[in-house]
Amino acid sequence: MLAVRVRPPLKPGDPGYELIPQRFQRSMVHVTSPTSLAVDVPQGRKVFVFDRVFPETTDQQGIWEYLSDSVNSFLQGYNVSILAYGQSGAGKSYTMGTSGPNEQNDPKAMGTCQFAYSTR
Repeated sequence: MLAVRVRPPLKPGDPGYELIPQRFQRSMVHVTSPTSLAVDVPQGRKVFVFDRVFPETTDQQGIWEYLSDSVNSFLQGYNVSILAYGQSGAGKSYTMGTSGPNEQNDPKAMGTCQFAYSTR
């Protein structure tokens, strides 16, 4: 299963916005359906297809709902891998639940899962 989450673009005034080259300061990625997105390139628009595409508006709860079956399978003993991949600043840490200090104790922002086990 291959899923992608589109991060909202930085806005003027956001930290780091001034570091973005001007040609990239507009949104270049467009979610076209729940399973595809388009990227604007100099030659036009390229479309990519995935098992699931999460738009900019998807919150942590939406990600958790999608992944909860995988976590349940893991708890039942199946092999499960969840990987976040992307360039620096793309939102990987936030999506995986290791966001900034203000959000680390907020389950709504993190989409956390707590595990309990016994050593007996």
